[in-house]
Amino acid sequence: MEKIPSLLIHLLLPALLTRAGWAPLAPSAQEGGLAAMQLRYLKNLNAPVDGMSKVTSISWSSNTTRLATVGADKIVQLFDEHGEKQDRFSTKPADKAARMYAVRTIEFSPDGTKLAVAQSDNIVFVYKLGSDWKDKKSICNKFQQSSSVTCLTWPAGHPNEVVFGLAEGKVKVGQLKSNKAATLYSTDSFVVSMCAGPDGNSILSGHLDGSIYRFHFETETVPRPTTTKFAMVPQCVPYALSWGYAGICAAGNDRMVRFWDSEGREGQTFDYSGDPKIKEFTVAAFNPSGESVVLGNYNRFLVFAWHPKRSEWAEVVQREVPNLYLVTALSWRADGSRLIVGALCGGVDMFDVCIRRSRYRDSHEFTYVSLSQVIVKSLRSGARIVLKSNVGFEIKKINIFQERFLVAHTPESILLGDLQTCRLSEIPWHSSGNEKFVFDNPTVCMIFKAGELSVVEYGCNELLACARTEFMSPHLISVRINAPEEGDAYAPAVGELKVIAYLLDLMTIRVCDLVSNATLANIHHDTRIDWLELNPNGANRLIFRDKRRQLYLFDIEQQSRVTLLNYCNYVQWVPDSDVVVAQNRGQLCVWYSINAPDRVTLHEIKGDIEDIERSNGRTCVIVDEGVNMVEYELDEGLISFGSCLERGQYAKAVDLLEELPLTPETEAMWRSLADASMEHFNLPVAERCYAVLGDVAKSRYLHKVNRLIQDHAAEVGGDGSNYYMAQAKMAMLAKQFQRAEAILLDHNELDEALAMYQELHKYNESIQLAERKNHPKLMHLKNYYLQWLLSTQQEEKAGELQEIDGDYVRLQPCVGSWEGTSDGAALTGLGLGLGLALSRRALASPRRGFCRVACRAEAEDEVLVGAGAVVREIPRVALSPVTRLDTLAPGSNELVNVDVPNHWLSISRTRPTKSVSGGPGHAWGRSKRSKQKVEWRLKQGPPLAHKNWAFPSRLRVSTGTAKRRRLEQPAGATNPALKPEEVIVRPTMERVREALFNQVTAMHLFEDRSVRHLDLFTGTGSVGIEALSRGVDCAIANARQAYGL
Repeated sequence: MEKIPSLLIHLLLPALLTRAGWAPLAPSAQEGGLAAMQLRYLKNLNAPVDGMSKVTSISWSSNTTRLATVGADKIVQLFDEHGEKQDRFSTKPADKAARMYAVRTIEFSPDGTKLAVAQSDNIVFVYKLGSDWKDKKSICNKFQQSSSVTCLTWPAGHPNEVVFGLAEGKVKVGQLKSNKAATLYSTDSFVVSMCAGPDGNSILSGHLDGSIYRFHFETETVPRPTTTKFAMVPQCVPYALSWGYAGICAAGNDRMVRFWDSEGREGQTFDYSGDPKIKEFTVAAFNPSGESVVLGNYNRFLVFAWHPKRSEWAEVVQREVPNLYLVTALSWRADGSRLIVGALCGGVDMFDVCIRRSRYRDSHEFTYVSLSQVIVKSLRSGARIVLKSNVGFEIKKINIFQERFLVAHTPESILLGDLQTCRLSEIPWHSSGNEKFVFDNPTVCMIFKAGELSVVEYGCNELLACARTEFMSPHLISVRINAPEEGDAYAPAVGELKVIAYLLDLMTIRVCDLVSNATLANIHHDTRIDWLELNPNGANRLIFRDKRRQLYLFDIEQQSRVTLLNYCNYVQWVPDSDVVVAQNRGQLCVWYSINAPDRVTLHEIKGDIEDIERSNGRTCVIVDEGVNMVEYELDEGLISFGSCLERGQYAKAVDLLEELPLTPETEAMWRSLADASMEHFNLPVAERCYAVLGDVAKSRYLHKVNRLIQDHAAEVGGDGSNYYMAQAKMAMLAKQFQRAEAILLDHNELDEALAMYQELHKYNESIQLAERKNHPKLMHLKNYYLQWLLSTQQEEKAGELQEIDGDYVRLQPCVGSWEGTSDGAALTGLGLGLGLALSRRALASPRRGFCRVACRAEAEDEVLVGAGAVVREIPRVALSPVTRLDTLAPGSNELVNVDVPNHWLSISRTRPTKSVSGGPGHAWGRSKRSKQKVEWRLKQGPPLAHKNWAFPSRLRVSTGTAKRRRLEQPAGATNPALKPEEVIVRPTMERVREALFNQVTAMHLFEDRSVRHLDLFTGTGSVGIEALSRGVDCAIANARQAYGL
């Protein structure tokens, strides 16, 4: 019989297919519980030619928008989802000089934006297709090999790795990021076929010797890559190799079809070696559900289906198409509704595949492409969603609610879907028919069953939450789900947010974080609660109302409660914002800034609020006034401000607020914006906010920091926000001084850290830091601190500091006494009369008494520097050698400390002492206390005359080992060369000396044995003797005239 030309076959193909039995079959065609697959010819995509022009490969992208075919002409044809040709491009040879090559396989990337081409000239090209059909097709990766590339696959779980087989028996992976190929495993036999596993993390390869190898990539369950010899098929080359959810199918030139389960256990085998009409099998492809597999043969198709109840495979369809010749390529659309067939003569045809079709209330169409996969299409909008059981359960019943939400039942699970977002969930579920589904929340479905609440998020195959509650009203349950958002320079990324609030009992609300399963709050109330809802942005605030019509706001982060309204008959959050709208009898109450609950905007209304509508840049409150429905428009600028704040659009928020007058509401918003911008380090916005709020100091400080950032950015580039000095300045502003110190020390800025503490008058921290880092100017810093304490009259603080520190510095205080002569060279009172030179040795030795007093004289002149503006040249006169005063004996009538030497210089009085019992000037009849005072005054002697030392001295040591010892004029005071009126001395007052030495004693300086005292402008020497009494090693006196000592 003469063969019919292939072109004529193409023209007659639709009629031949109908006559051959490829028309849609009725549901009664199901045999043995298996649904007969219906294949209906739709259209031809590429016409066949007279002669051989093999279609080598067909690939359909996972998003179903692109279809690619390639044949012997090495030209890739691109089609849309409806089979309309959109573009084409020629492949490139590995060597431009050699044009003899063949394209073996093409495969789309998992995202459908790239196409991998395996060629016989030892190379794999990866083309970037672009987003538009007419975009230039460019090569983004190429992998040159040492032998011919025979097959290729792209696992769905590895978008940056393409796997291919070589004629030399190796299986390699091409890594797109590094543009390098690595060997996965090696065999000794030619690789003839390859397919990816349904999990996207494994592959199978068939070899010329009949062996089949399986490779698993490293995953969480597989700790390292593994390669196993999956099966060995003797005397068969497995050209047709495919892997689906139900198992693995392999067939070849021995005309036998073999099945294995996913674990490698051998299953059924179908032997067609006795059928003369069956030739060798050339290609195999599982449908997307993994339940049916189509095998190509000579002039025919064979379809095998898995029966889950019987756990067996069965042939369900075998159709013959005369003069179709060999089927060389097969590809399924991702939803399983279309099958593309490529033949030996170059023809490419599209078939519609389904088990049955039905309509739901004349609004939706159900297409059952397999027992576990149904395509749901809206007849009004054309929206489609694929209901697919991930575990292969048969879909029994489908319901549609609100023209949008889908509920499909299987024997062991339930499928929930959203037609608008095309998100589908499947959870284990045993249906009893008593479930109540609530679809008020567009992101989740709430299922009530036997007093238990189950929350399912669309797109997630696990229960989001499960709680025991008897209160099934949707007004008593609130769920907020916010997807994670990527951050920018000023607004950090926001993590996933899933929060639920529901009633434990009539008066207790529980708020839970569904991500961490932590309880955020338990709110106990004293009245029955009848309404609650979380805020849309952040889910960190909850408003609820009780039966007394009182409205409350609960801050979850602060765990605080505020009463918003006393009588509330309507309340709602404005959609997609944190603005609250409520009604209080005849008033419409609006809280534009919920952070300030006391700042509310009121509008008088004459009816009841019905709803809130927000669209086209307008937000309106619909009020039913009986006759008419009246719209009250809200300030969209204030509402948009909250959205900008939550999304981190701070610059836009500033623009919105600047157009509004400064009112209590806008002032609260400025403050909220300032806090948010400071938290996210958007300093220009924060500076503007504080300027508006009138905080000039903080605004000026931020202005300086911004200038610092700008200068750094201009110098090194970038935005400058990560500049360490700016980070340290902001830490100082937040009073995080330890953090600021750590930032500066990390960048070796020790001096800046010390200057920071000194600027803040935190000298203790500055000294401690200098000690830790062994700063060379530690002594200078301690001196400066002590001088600052003394200059600010914080003597007690200075003493406490030294007591805690235990370390001492060289001190030259600004408090002392001057004793001098009448020539004006000396200052009286507080001045620079005292200089102390003290060592830094630890004071461990006990206090000692008077050791020695040295009076030092030199014949030369020296310029001494005084205090303030007093600078005088003070000549010195030669004195006798050093005179020791440590041998002075105490008086006979004086109590003496036997441990230390004492002295008493007796000089007779010039006038008699009045007796206590009476005498001139004495008043009889005084009280006992008065007599004691008189006696004490008589013991002190008469008032000291500056020009007359003949009276007994009232000068005495205030404290120490010589406490209360009197000091009288030494013999040098009666110098015959001086007239009496020229002998003028002014001793330092006792209380001045006591105050002075109390300051020094508080620093524990007198406990050191090596401490010495220098008494400049000595005068009477009382200050030096006071120092000896307190325990100094020696006192050096320096005076212009020695007669006063």
